Amino acid sequence: MLMSQNWSMLLVMFVLQIIASLANYSFSGLSSMIKTGLSLSDTQLGMIPGVIFTTGAISTVLWGHWVDFSGARRLALIGPTVLGLALVAASFSDGFSALLLAVAIWGIGNGSIMPITNKAVAGWFPGGRGLAIGLKQSGVTLGASLAAFILPWAALSWTWKGALLGTGVLTVVVGLATYAWYRDAASAVSEPVGGQASTGCPPARAQIPPAFRPAPGLATVGALGFIFSAYQTIWNTFLIPILESGGTSVVAAGALLGCAQITGATARLVLGAWSDVARVSRQTFLGVSGVVGGTAGLVFALSTQPPLALSYALMCLVGLGAMSWAGLVLCMATEAREDAHVGYASGVVTSSTLVGAALGPLLFGWAADFTASYDLPLVVSSTAMALLGLVIGFRGWRRRVVVTVPSSAVPSHTATSHTP
Repeated sequence: MLMSQNWSMLLVMFVLQIIASLANYSFSGLSSMIKTGLSLSDTQLGMIPGVIFTTGAISTVLWGHWVDFSGARRLALIGPTVLGLALVAASFSDGFSALLLAVAIWGIGNGSIMPITNKAVAGWFPGGRGLAIGLKQSGVTLGASLAAFILPWAALSWTWKGALLGTGVLTVVVGLATYAWYRDAASAVSEPVGGQASTGCPPARAQIPPAFRPAPGLATVGALGFIFSAYQTIWNTFLIPILESGGTSVVAAGALLGCAQITGATARLVLGAWSDVARVSRQTFLGVSGVVGGTAGLVFALSTQPPLALSYALMCLVGLGAMSWAGLVLCMATEAREDAHVGYASGVVTSSTLVGAALGPLLFGWAADFTASYDLPLVVSSTAMALLGLVIGFRGWRRRVVVTVPSSAVPSHTATSHTP
């Protein structure tokens, strides 16, 4: 074999993550053309990712609970199929209302991806998994960068509807391929009610199910995901319209967004591996990322037609700071629960991040319409991110909690968590 089975299974999930993210962020790459094609206001434009991420936030906890008992393989067939067919439906939309209905289903399909892929990683990497989750999460920004680079160009040739249609079909095909090639780890599926649960707790109707019991740090991890997701989604949604309003072509604007995404993908991998061996908490890394991303965004907002080289440098820093967080946050989520309930923990934290992703662009779009400018909303959001990054990093530096997984849940190892 060219690689061990755990790494080959990670590769399968990495590919699924890339294509699912290409599908999910296809709206970012096509936002300007969709806005023009359907004559949308900035508020309406902000509502579209808001609907995607709201339905995703509602559904992802259910997907997470389902994947704990069904395994990642079965849901890898169902979730991407729902996502892909929703994109196909969106490509046939001829009005704002029809598009909203399609993207609501789009969000439900997208809500399955994080629980599926995180459950798979947790099953095949029961020990330190920062590198594995960082690699898997780099697929998110790689997929988003593909959406930024490829879809504007594709839409110029085949319209935004044709670009969405092709992306939807590709997503369904990759879901089928994942189901064919992926195999669940032997201990990755929890036993349903009817015997002794995998946590060692006897099932009883009067008891709170083990997956739903409070876990140290899980709420804090969800709050961190909410903050960073809101800021990242503002950039994903509005960077191309912002640059177009200043005279930049849609293809050049997509290249700048893609540059930020690629930097974020690389940073997720590096930070995941680094945080596995560092003597500081993962939250400290998040704080530094917030300061870097917020400061770069503020400089960009205050710059008047910056030179192209400076624009690329600033977008790399925005990607480094604002798009590198997800691997750290989801690794913290998986460490806050025993492995039998990683799917549920991932679903809870992903739900929080999707709420942030829904509210961020919605509020930004409303502020842009209200002020008739992108400048003030960008200054306010970037300043807030930089200040919150300082607070997050300081708290992470001062505090480090070690969570020991019960031996009855995972006999072979004890997980040390970097949760705040």
